[in-house]
Amino acid sequence: MKSYISLLIFSIIIVCGIFFRYIGIEKSLSFWNDENHSALMTRGILEYGKPVAATGSGRGLYQIVYYYLTSIPFKLAGVNEFAGRLPSVLAGSILMLLAFSLIQKMLGKWKVTLLTAFLISFSQIQLAWSTQLRPYIWLEIFTFLAMYYSYRFLQNRNTLLDKNIFISFSVAILAVLFHGSGFITMALVSFVILMKVVQQKQYKYILALVPIALISLLILNNTFKNAFSLLSQFDFRIWHYIAFFKEYIWLLVPAFFGAIHLWYKNKSLFIVLPVFIVIIFALAIFKLNTQYVRYSLPAMPLLYILFSIGFFALLDLLSFKQSKFTKTVIIIVLLLGFIGTPIVKGKIVVWPKYYYSINNDVRENPIVDYKLAFKKIKEMIGDRKNVIVLDAWNDRVPYYLPNQEFIFLYRKGIGQTDEVYGEKMIGKITQFEEEKKKYSFGIVIVENWESMTPPELQDHIRKTLKHEFDVNNLPYNENDKWSISIYSWGF
Repeated sequence: MKSYISLLIFSIIIVCGIFFRYIGIEKSLSFWNDENHSALMTRGILEYGKPVAATGSGRGLYQIVYYYLTSIPFKLAGVNEFAGRLPSVLAGSILMLLAFSLIQKMLGKWKVTLLTAFLISFSQIQLAWSTQLRPYIWLEIFTFLAMYYSYRFLQNRNTLLDKNIFISFSVAILAVLFHGSGFITMALVSFVILMKVVQQKQYKYILALVPIALISLLILNNTFKNAFSLLSQFDFRIWHYIAFFKEYIWLLVPAFFGAIHLWYKNKSLFIVLPVFIVIIFALAIFKLNTQYVRYSLPAMPLLYILFSIGFFALLDLLSFKQSKFTKTVIIIVLLLGFIGTPIVKGKIVVWPKYYYSINNDVRENPIVDYKLAFKKIKEMIGDRKNVIVLDAWNDRVPYYLPNQEFIFLYRKGIGQTDEVYGEKMIGKITQFEEEKKKYSFGIVIVENWESMTPPELQDHIRKTLKHEFDVNNLPYNENDKWSISIYSWGF
């Protein structure tokens, strides 16, 4: 009877979770910069048969499987925001199902399974990344699967290498082909192999890590041009993550107790949960880019599991040999502290929204209503000839204004050409004035934050050109303030 009730509760959770995600893409709100890039490369598949820009240039293996996956809804429903974000909604739904199925197999505890499924379904950060045209929610799935099969691999004491680790390895390769940061999953799998080699003292099998390393480097080198330099590159500016962790004290405290519990109760789970979490955050912060919290997202589902384990371990500890009334009070206090608090702070969402901001935790991504801005710019251009558009980013104009000639106002752009989109890159006032003389009409997009455009060039544009209009944050995302200003000449 208890299992039937648990299944009913889970069914309600997943139906509501899918509904929340659907509502989050229903309005087809504007893409932000990185979504524009994904949409451009995916549109290239439909137009040119492969993920490339109009110039014929692409990004190698970077996100290649994700582009082809996204091309399916683009083909079926058109190139638009709703279709582009559908795969992420699908991924978020799959992750909820995996949470239910795999955690129950690993732990066999309904309460831990249901609490984890609840957090994965309704955490604001999960809803946000389940409604973006970006592959990070898929990386959570691959890390989750790698964690599960790595756990089974560690539990198998009869042999060193088995099918579980090969499944984990295959999932890790898929992760890298969805996004370069998927190499973190590959690192986790390599770490587990190393752990088992040490445990069983069969050191010759360390050689098994050699092909993994070679395959990883090959894929990364076809993803990032500077893949080999990444090996020696470290980033120690951790202030961005300090701000992030402060937002999740409610999650980290029970997770800490969960880690202690697993240290004494289940060493294999200790490796694939708290140790994996530490590795993910360490690589995301120190090896990738400490400015972007999204690279550590694969750790979140594992944190939810550890939180749930710790929550109930803490409950059992505090209520041991207590009266029924005292136990009830303890349960209420823990629920208010660790579930009620994040609900009040907006970290757990209990009512669907039309937009779940990816900046809810750390404000790191400019979210502007570019769709509205470029609609107005297109109306300004009309049927005029000899028009140039200058933008502070390189993938917005190609997406919203295909075939429009444009220039990238880039602080390092001195006589350079963007190898992907083919536009000229300039970064000096003298260069700007030279280009201005060549065109009868010009439209310039200035970002009102620390931008790729040099500050002195921004100031020059503001002082010398005609201000046309400003465009602010997305509808339903009013608390996340961003704006761009549009300037012109010749109009």
